[in-house]
Amino acid sequence: ATDATPEAIEKLFPKTVGVGKAFGVMLVIEDGISFEVATFRSDGTYADGRRPDSVVFTTPEEDARRRDFTVNALFYDLNQGRVLDFTGGLKDLADKKIKAVGNPEERFKEDHLRLLRAVRFAAQLDFVIEDETFQAVKRLSASVKTVSAERIHEETYKLLKSLNPVLGLKLLNESGLGKVLYHGWQNVYVKSQKEYEQLFVNAPKDETFLWLAFLTPWALQKDLEWQWIIDTYRFS
Repeated sequence: ATDATPEAIEKLFPKTVGVGKAFGVMLVIEDGISFEVATFRSDGTYADGRRPDSVVFTTPEEDARRRDFTVNALFYDLNQGRVLDFTGGLKDLADKKIKAVGNPEERFKEDHLRLLRAVRFAAQLDFVIEDETFQAVKRLSASVKTVSAERIHEETYKLLKSLNPVLGLKLLNESGLGKVLYHGWQNVYVKSQKEYEQLFVNAPKDETFLWLAFLTPWALQKDLEWQWIIDTYRFS
């Protein structure tokens, strides 16, 4: 993250790719390795619930205030060897807490993927979701339907291979996200919590195993919605 504009990045480095140049995101390629470089920015309105309609390049503080969760809004200053914390992220990190930056509803309305990310981060890190943030997830859970199938697939896989996947599944249920995302969820999850605990405790992180463990309760209950899940979320 830098105050250098995309144009400045292009001049500074011989090999760059403007993967998200309009949003201030560039790839810098050195020795065959790609580094994602983002210009500090503040965002305009989010008409599509995913990306800002416009951005303005700005300061680290303003950039931090448009991010999703406080623990993701920390910068490390390489020159001064210190963490820049504008949102209380260090305290939330110490308290093992996922908390939205600013107003939770505003953050989730800007980008609906953040609803699923809140649950995934809690499972991945074995953190708790701060109450006001979690209440906003519950109120807006239906909005997650607008997220692309590929991103839902990716976030669910990250949840399943996380430090505490059983917690992640529990939060999917309590938040209402599970029933929005996966047909047959309520019937399957309520009846299969013990099976999930057995399948995911000390589970290998092999991707095929994790997906089979996730879908097994559908098969056990002869709920054919697992086929809908596979088709909808672009499995091979």
